[in-house]
Amino acid sequence: MSGARGRARTAALQSARRGLDNGRGSEQGALAGWDGSSAGHPRRINHMKRVQSVCEAILTWLETRGCLIALTAVGIYFTIAQLWNLDQDTTAITNTAFAICASLASVSFGYARALNADDKSREAIVHAGERLFHAALLLLVASLIKYAALRALASDAATASLSQGLRLLGFISALLFIRSLFFALTGIQQLTILLWSRPRVSLADVEKQR
Repeated sequence: MSGARGRARTAALQSARRGLDNGRGSEQGALAGWDGSSAGHPRRINHMKRVQSVCEAILTWLETRGCLIALTAVGIYFTIAQLWNLDQDTTAITNTAFAICASLASVSFGYARALNADDKSREAIVHAGERLFHAALLLLVASLIKYAALRALASDAATASLSQGLRLLGFISALLFIRSLFFALTGIQQLTILLWSRPRVSLADVEKQR
């Protein structure tokens, strides 16, 4: 009985191996046929290359320019929201922007430390991180000014003249938000361009270096 089971197992393994060999042969034949058919149609190859180049150009624009345009539009929208509501609580906007800029600055500095000392992109990445860090500081100040103005407006000692002065503080907070938006966008733009322009390293190259 055990001998029959052994022979059956061996036959099954041999059959599976033959199936794998046949599958590999059919794949190689299909690839050879594709290469042969492609070689006979240079126009099709040129058309595919043109489509690929157009797609790459669109993706490059979206990553390097389109995202910045979208972020600029969002920043302008929230700036208008703050200017339109000088006496309303808009600290959620500045607090969220502060968290984003501070996180990006921290990641930028960490990424710069991970690069080699002779890497040409290291100084530029540090500069982008400094831009984002500067934006985070301005947003923090803007939040503090707006919070202090809202607390003073809510007090019983608030008069009409004091209310006008506190609205002026809200306007200053909005101006600081605009300035921080400029620093944040320039830092993000610099990071995006640097990351896109860095050479792509394949897994095969990493294995060769090891």
